Amino acid sequence: MKGVLGLMFAVFAGICFAEAGGDFRIFTAADGRVIEARILEYNPSRNQLRIERNNGAKVWINPGTFAVKDQPYIEEWIVGNLFCENEKFRVAAQMKKESSTGSDNVHYDVMLQNLSGFPYNDVRVEYRVYIDQKGYAGKADSKRCVGGRIDFGTLENRDKQTRSTDPESLAEVYETVTETWTDYDIYGNPIPRSSTKKRKVRQDNVQGALFRIYGPTVAGKPVMREYAIPSGFGKDVVWEDKGPPVALRTQAPPSRNAYKDAIREADKYREGKDGVKKDPKKALEILQKAFGEEANGLLAYKIGHIYLHTPAIRDLPKAEDWMLKAAELKYGYGCNVISMFYSCNRNAPFHDGAKALRFALMAVELSDSHHEIDTLACAYARTGDFGMAVKTQEKAYGLAKEANGSAKTLEMYAYRLELFRQGKAWAIGMKPKQEEN
Repeated sequence: MKGVLGLMFAVFAGICFAEAGGDFRIFTAADGRVIEARILEYNPSRNQLRIERNNGAKVWINPGTFAVKDQPYIEEWIVGNLFCENEKFRVAAQMKKESSTGSDNVHYDVMLQNLSGFPYNDVRVEYRVYIDQKGYAGKADSKRCVGGRIDFGTLENRDKQTRSTDPESLAEVYETVTETWTDYDIYGNPIPRSSTKKRKVRQDNVQGALFRIYGPTVAGKPVMREYAIPSGFGKDVVWEDKGPPVALRTQAPPSRNAYKDAIREADKYREGKDGVKKDPKKALEILQKAFGEEANGLLAYKIGHIYLHTPAIRDLPKAEDWMLKAAELKYGYGCNVISMFYSCNRNAPFHDGAKALRFALMAVELSDSHHEIDTLACAYARTGDFGMAVKTQEKAYGLAKEANGSAKTLEMYAYRLELFRQGKAWAIGMKPKQEEN
């Protein structure tokens, strides 16, 4: 991660930085020592901050090293920094154009998606659209800039919202030109003549747009991300502070239960219940439409599950893609399911140890409960690495016991452990106390 205080850096098509300066601040160590330093980055897996002292020295340090009074600032800095990470707080915009006689109306759809794990309040987007006015027939070229503001309000974790800028007219301007001249008849008498025609004198075209996204604050200073369309456009223009009065948008946020409603509706078609004819393709259509409106890990998992477990429309590459999308959205159960499909399928042609292990390792990255560890053990067994399978299954058994797992779960884990010790992989249908051939 890059720092937000006093640092400006590329984030795909945008940049992120705090509006005000003040890189260094006074920190107090837990033992009372005082140092002047600034935070450069944070490593969540190690729970360590990289700081730079005022003498230029850079070191990694645990946040707990600092006094209690510094902790709120550190927490603000970490949350603000997540706002700057495109994988944690996604920003996208797309220009839309509607044509009519004599002009085009354009606007931008702006999408924000919060995957940071924290809510962000009072999120707003300020924008500037830069329009080139090309002159024809001797008319001078000119430029104009229009701007506005969109208020997104609160974005809870996993919220995805799309709002639109105000429409702007792009004109194609013509002027009427009258030409006069004199003709003569066969007797030499003058005959006045004239004609009128239209000629283009101006054509408006959008050069690009800049967006500033405001969210959390760090030490009272707002954190701002900047996004440009096309990418790199912000290097060629200056943010125009002068513009028309901005209007506060008050669009209602999307229903937080919309994706759940879609899942319930899709389940009717997937299972053929509540008087609805079974139609897995219809279920897919409902789920994919909902996912297009809100990228949700559970939706991605449900789509992948249909592709995986519905023989009539089974498509393993698509199932894998959707389970990966679910994992990207921090819903790792899909990786767990598809790993078991490849390692423990009752139908041997589906066995694929390499894929089983790949997805199991991803599942464990997102959750290391005994369920995921058990899946990983089965994957190792399917690859033929029974040493790792035994070691991993022992860990799964121990975790299940610590978590007060059911007697049935412990019995199954113990059974698999014995199989792995014998150099045998487990498949669905094989049960404890079953006679082995």
